[in-house]
Amino acid sequence: MNLDVQLASDFQRADVQHLVTVAVSGAVMLGFCLFGRAWTGSARELWIRRSWTVALVVCHLTSFALALLRSFDPYWSLPLHLCNLAVVPATLALWNESRWSQTLTYFWALGLSTQAFLTPILTQGPQTLAFWLFWGDHTTLVGAACYVVWVRGYRPRLKDAVIAFAATVAYAVIILPIDLIFDWNYGFLGPQDLPGTLIELLPPWPLRVLVLLGLVGLWFLLMWRVWPQRSLPEDAPRRVT
Repeated sequence: MNLDVQLASDFQRADVQHLVTVAVSGAVMLGFCLFGRAWTGSARELWIRRSWTVALVVCHLTSFALALLRSFDPYWSLPLHLCNLAVVPATLALWNESRWSQTLTYFWALGLSTQAFLTPILTQGPQTLAFWLFWGDHTTLVGAACYVVWVRGYRPRLKDAVIAFAATVAYAVIILPIDLIFDWNYGFLGPQDLPGTLIELLPPWPLRVLVLLGLVGLWFLLMWRVWPQRSLPEDAPRRVT
């Protein structure tokens, strides 16, 4: 999301600042999960989970509000990226732990949104609010997925991977025409190049769209297959009420 506050423009990928930022984000997510595991079965676990949910929603709403008020650009500022949409299932996955929300949180947040940590589309440094909101958005989102898996015990079934991929294809079918009509690039499905990202390693557009969806499908299968294959209960993982 483009939040150009015009205070600084000194963020560089793969430099010390980037590595430190990723390390701090990882430490925050780790602490969240460790406290959750230590408090499993108590009211404190529910409290920390709900608190993280509030932080997740507040971060993303603040980012969107500032984009509207300060530097609105329909090319980037609308909440149409997959990581924006993933906030909805992530919120429900932490709040009421429905199976479908846990599934989309696992595959979208942990599976796809982690790319933002590797190749962030960000130019502003820590002197700007944009910097903190970008990392806050992605830390709370990916942290929610880590919590669902590590603390709440979510494990994907094959049909979960199929559902997540079908939802991703549906997203692409809806967003791609919008990108083409308005010359946008939501979901990174448009014909524009994105230097410095993993997208530039793919074939030229439009073949890139098919290759990208194919890679997502294979990645989702790997995310399912990485877990020991055994009979899993049909209901959602254990809950704390």
